[in-house]
Amino acid sequence: MAKLNYPRGVIALSSVEMWERFSFYTMQSLLVLYASAKVISGGLGWSDADALRLVGYYGALVYVSPVIGGVIADKDIRLALEKIATETGVDFLLPEISASTDNALMIAMAGYMNIIAGKVPSTDFKANGNLSL
Repeated sequence: MAKLNYPRGVIALSSVEMWERFSFYTMQSLLVLYASAKVISGGLGWSDADALRLVGYYGALVYVSPVIGGVIADKDIRLALEKIATETGVDFLLPEISASTDNALMIAMAGYMNIIAGKVPSTDFKANGNLSL
């Protein structure tokens, strides 16, 4: 069998990701079992559908929370930079906060505005996945 020459960090990263996924799916399973268990047994006594809905909300919150944290961090960083710029007398120009919450949101909004304006580009193009950076 050939020896794999991965950097040491790949093994650490893979291990962290494996245990993160394990804990996420274990938590979902336990949440369903707890929510759907009878009250007499220490559960919430919810129907299976309600318990599964709760797990859906939990999953959505897990995936959305980094975006919310990023937006909050952007606001805090913006305020700190504005304060430093004011104290040092440097002009600090940024777009409005409503236009700078998330890059994906800005790109989607620009595309939406172009579609509304009738500026729809042609979809006849050849994708090249081998472009150099």
